[in-house]
Amino acid sequence: MKRPSSFDPRIAAFLDREAGRSSPDYLDDILRVTARARQRPAWTSLERWLRVDIAANRSVFGRPIPWRPLGVLIALALLLAALVAVTVGSRPRLPEPLGRAANGLVAYGVGGDIVAVDPATGTSSVIVGGPTNDETPDFSRDGSRFVFARETATPDRWVLVVADADGTDQRTLTPPGYPEWNVWSPDSTRVAVVDVAPAVPTLSILALDGSAPQILDLDGMKAERVAWRPDGTGLVFRGVGPGLHGLYTVNVDGSGLRPILPPTSIETDWMEMSLSPDGTRVAYTKWVVDRPFIRVVEIASGVDRELAFAGHGETTADGWARWSPDGTQLVFTRLDVPANHLAVGPAAGGVVVEMGPGLQSFTDGAQAEFAPDGSKVIARYGFDASTWILDVSGGPGTKLADDISALASWQRRAP
Repeated sequence: MKRPSSFDPRIAAFLDREAGRSSPDYLDDILRVTARARQRPAWTSLERWLRVDIAANRSVFGRPIPWRPLGVLIALALLLAALVAVTVGSRPRLPEPLGRAANGLVAYGVGGDIVAVDPATGTSSVIVGGPTNDETPDFSRDGSRFVFARETATPDRWVLVVADADGTDQRTLTPPGYPEWNVWSPDSTRVAVVDVAPAVPTLSILALDGSAPQILDLDGMKAERVAWRPDGTGLVFRGVGPGLHGLYTVNVDGSGLRPILPPTSIETDWMEMSLSPDGTRVAYTKWVVDRPFIRVVEIASGVDRELAFAGHGETTADGWARWSPDGTQLVFTRLDVPANHLAVGPAAGGVVVEMGPGLQSFTDGAQAEFAPDGSKVIARYGFDASTWILDVSGGPGTKLADDISALASWQRRAP
């Protein structure tokens, strides 16, 4: 583009004519104009509200303060702060990974779908449906999502899928296999998975960020009933090896594998391992002669002792214990005459409270877990695959559903 060398004479003449209209030429004319103008209200003066040196746009550096741009910046900062406050205030609070929490939804698999029930209202809804066969949901420790198993087109092959707590944003975590056991890390960012499809079962750590899984070397053992240490740096499990069984601990990088107690060749010495919430003790069941006993071992020291519960005798026995969220109680099965029951007792032993319906021996027993707040127990009975919610103070309880494929999972929520 070429730039013109001079203004058009007509434009110059027009500017000269118009320039004289903008203001009077003489002092008398100026006074007549100002006399007709209304005085500005006093409140509009900056000196009324600010220090004189600031109002006069004087600074210690000798440069005027750009009040208009500064005001715009302040307004934008206030708006941004308000938006952040609204966003944070609307974000749901998450519970702590350990200890007591508020009771949320109960999720279970039935008829190939995942169903969520609000125990407080009894309302239920399908959160994972469709033609796929889905089961065994398990909520993360912070209650924000759950993992479940989905059957593939290959017989006896399943994948693990993770979804948000309402069933949305589903993502497949594993290739087809047979994930016999899975458990969330305390920070809800990883899942430990035992896959028994390979010739040698594997214990893997899967991260939700999509990074490659880490397979732990367990010296040829199969891991069962895996639990995370509270700090997320290690795992505790029941190890089954060639001719040996025992309780073990291992770091998440595969180092530090060691038995907590000397392994034995008797499988029934180490039944139903359960790690305490603080990660210091393991409760397990040991079958002695003709009845089970609940024992607790300190992981660090190896000190091992039998729990003495009131009523345990020649016709009564206790086993298969699980810890309460605060570690003060255990729920377990009491074998008794004429019927077995679930029972709750102090973690140190003592008086027990029986609850729920009775169950006969050789009917696949009962699985039980405490509710997040510790006031109730959710249980699945093998004789009819029914799921019940029981009060730890005793009583018959309330049936939640029938024909459930596995023990339901109770969501943790912030108090």
